[in-house]
Amino acid sequence: PAGEDAREAVRLHAAWLARYWPPESVTAQAHLGMAELYVQDERFTDYYEAVAPGAAGFLAEAVRAYYKA
Repeated sequence: PAGEDAREAVRLHAAWLARYWPPESVTAQAHLGMAELYVQDERFTDYYEAVAPGAAGFLAEAVRAYYKA
């Protein structure tokens, strides 16, 4: 989750959020909160797990790692 490909995925994810949220609201705190929902809310988890097993947890970890750096 801390590798360069994961970092790029997090950047793309933030850009995707900014298409639907006011861009200035895509803060580190908001992005981290959204990523937490992916593992805490089964609706989000189910969506990402349908793409690839472990995807929800991986994305959440990648977002955490991105903002830790």
